[in-house]
Amino acid sequence: MAAGCMGENPEALRAQGIYILPEPTEVTDFALETQDGEAFGAERLAGEWSYLFFGFTRCPHLCPTTLATLAEAEERIRVLPQGDQFRGLFISVDPERDGNEDIKAYLARFSDRFTGLRGSRSETLKIARDVDVAFATLPDGQGGLTVEHSGHIVLIDPEGRYRGFIKSPHRVDALVSAWRWLTG
Repeated sequence: MAAGCMGENPEALRAQGIYILPEPTEVTDFALETQDGEAFGAERLAGEWSYLFFGFTRCPHLCPTTLATLAEAEERIRVLPQGDQFRGLFISVDPERDGNEDIKAYLARFSDRFTGLRGSRSETLKIARDVDVAFATLPDGQGGLTVEHSGHIVLIDPEGRYRGFIKSPHRVDALVSAWRWLTG
């Protein structure tokens, strides 16, 4: 079945914070690595539907809330048709402070199936630009640094293309609705 056969029209999806692009767009090549140190480039986006979230392990609110919601949605999606094709990806927007072990431990709090990615700031910017995600490192007002970043979850199709996004605040039902629409 083609995507979108579940009966929900784009307006109904937008009411849930789900935005599907009229045409998927290519993601240019990038060079990141997984939390296990394996190379991960644009070609590895292909093969499954990916819910991609940009964040950092020291994030006080948005990241843990989003990842908890994504983990709950993952549990519900995995029992649906094609649910085994779901992949949760996390890209660190603070690669200077988020090491692979930090990311691995952080993601384990939410789902042992999520894949964490990190790379140089320039490589992270490559994919962020392609999927309309913004982030910036700023002073936190207490002598340290924080990272301000977009809060939406990016939808990547099995061909490795940018297909749309889900705005925050995230709700499990909306993440599941997006899955049903995309794979329906």
